[in-house]
Amino acid sequence: FGLRGLQVLLFCGGVLYVLSYAIIPFSDGDPAYYAIVGRGLLRDHALPYQYAFDHKPLGAYLFYGVWDRIVPFYPGKFTLLAGFLIGVFVALGRTFGSFSRITAFALFSVCGALFDVLSGNTELVVVTGQAVCLAALLRGIETDASALFFLAGWVAAFTVSINYLAAVCLVGPVALILLSPGWFRLSRCMLAGLGVLAGFGVLFAPYGFAGHGALQAYFSMQFEFLRHYGVAASERIPGGLRMVFYGVLMAPVLVAGVRRFPPGLRQEATRRTLILPVWFLSSFPATLLSGHAFDHYFTLWFAPVVLMLAILWKEGARPSTLSLMPLLGLSLVCVG
Repeated sequence: FGLRGLQVLLFCGGVLYVLSYAIIPFSDGDPAYYAIVGRGLLRDHALPYQYAFDHKPLGAYLFYGVWDRIVPFYPGKFTLLAGFLIGVFVALGRTFGSFSRITAFALFSVCGALFDVLSGNTELVVVTGQAVCLAALLRGIETDASALFFLAGWVAAFTVSINYLAAVCLVGPVALILLSPGWFRLSRCMLAGLGVLAGFGVLFAPYGFAGHGALQAYFSMQFEFLRHYGVAASERIPGGLRMVFYGVLMAPVLVAGVRRFPPGLRQEATRRTLILPVWFLSSFPATLLSGHAFDHYFTLWFAPVVLMLAILWKEGARPSTLSLMPLLGLSLVCVG
């Protein structure tokens, strides 16, 4: 059998894993709902929620409506979206450190089976948007290109309009990049802020043309639904336990990542190394703000962990195989 046979077996297993998603219209109902509302938005010019209702913000319907136009067939369309987004996320992740794209893509896809990443849900769109935003900020600092700060703000606005939790996830890493000693410039903060305002302005311009209190009605419905969507404190216990469980699985990666820190926050190498752990820490509480513990919510903080693990793998500093066995073993069970 040997190593060659094991490689063939793993490859065949990976193909079957992807096909199990690709041969059905959708594995999670949420992306299908967003595409339906998006059709009303792009085809019939019906603003949410005149065509159909789901509680996500405007950006989710716009994004999935565009994807629905690009990929009109249904079987596998969201799996194709997931593969595309993972590829973009991995490519942008190279801004934060050097690693093998193939390794990172495989880790995200396989270990992401824990969080149903191939369903193509909004969390995957959000982490990709966050990667665009943070990569633009970091490249803006490196090249002193003002346009990148404006772009980062615009992308952040669109990402938040897909899922409000993106705002919580971005607080830590954006503050680290824009406010760190040596990187802070008031002009950069202002440009990013202008980008945010411009992004929201473009997104909600159709409501201004619609008039008749359309924008007020939109936010009123958002507020009412989200207020009732949250659960009581006693119902948050299962989600909290699940978060602790997944946190323990990821702990070896985080510990190994902390060991990479060069001393002194004023050193640029340290600030760059801190971006991914701070991104994780900022995303960790966002997962449970609603009190629901759906698996795909955990993609928000799983994404920066994948980049950390890929970087550690490249540097030969990855955690021991034994410490990673619970994560990899459970991931393979979920793949199966």
